[in-house]
Amino acid sequence: MAVPATVDGSSLTVSWTAPASPPTDPIVVYIATAGGVSTEVAASGGGLGAAATQSATLAPVDRSVTQTVTVTAVSASGAESSATITAAALRARLFVADRLASGPADHDFVFAGPGDAVVAGDWTGDGISGFGSRSTNVFNLADERGNALGAAAFGKASDAIVIGDWNGDRIETFGVRRGNIFFLRDTPTTGVADTTLGFGRADDEVFVGDFDGDGVDTFAVRRGNIIHLRNTPTTGVADVVFGFGRAGDEMLVGDFDGDGVDTFAVRRGNAIHVRNDFETGHAQLVFSYGRAGDQLIVGDYDRDGIDTLAVRRLEEIA
Repeated sequence: MAVPATVDGSSLTVSWTAPASPPTDPIVVYIATAGGVSTEVAASGGGLGAAATQSATLAPVDRSVTQTVTVTAVSASGAESSATITAAALRARLFVADRLASGPADHDFVFAGPGDAVVAGDWTGDGISGFGSRSTNVFNLADERGNALGAAAFGKASDAIVIGDWNGDRIETFGVRRGNIFFLRDTPTTGVADTTLGFGRADDEVFVGDFDGDGVDTFAVRRGNIIHLRNTPTTGVADVVFGFGRAGDEMLVGDFDGDGVDTFAVRRGNAIHVRNDFETGHAQLVFSYGRAGDQLIVGDYDRDGIDTLAVRRLEEIA
């Protein structure tokens, strides 16, 4: 069997070609790591009489260490073949830009584990966005160069994360989303929600920003290429509705011109298309940064009042 492997965060996706076998002798494929994570793929395509390429994902798998994976195909008649591959250990690197322009990063450093969720926020109110990572339900907070500031537990590991200044004190904190309900905490410390509210639908794509310049972050949702935003952190309907970009674009939110109001940008490939108002129309600034597969994280990383981009990229450890 040919057994190439691809990787994605804390998951390990394994692809293989099962050997041909007659339909009366179906194949079952077993996949296991040295660490004991395993899965079984029943009725593999080899039982259809011809070789077939398939894949399966193992999760969670610790990608910070080298993983050895064995794929074994066993037919109903007892015939067996196997292959072993090695997936290199990964680390996550941040590439931070201090300007909205094409070009290389101004700073880069390793931060958090390859399977952690990574966000940005001004945890101290000093006007500079730092970074945070979540493992389980614990947020590990750091400054703009990845130096640790502390840790706090909030929500559940399965919750979607939202980051914002929910009370206008200039300190950004965390919140979590379950369905269309948001649980928000006013300080970046361990505890329970200070505010609970509902907005949008459970399957909406959600964004956070200060959309009216009052110093308080609120929510927007996107449906297709239509954005519905609300200017108060309370349950209710949208205050502004407009269209921007295409339904398949990756969308970003930030204050891209330093006027105190967050607006929207979209990414296509590695090209960023920025609009600095809430009117339906074309981008007012276009530039390229990072690679198409990078995770983009928006923040003000140099305290100039303008949000720029950091990219997070997984790299193999030699």
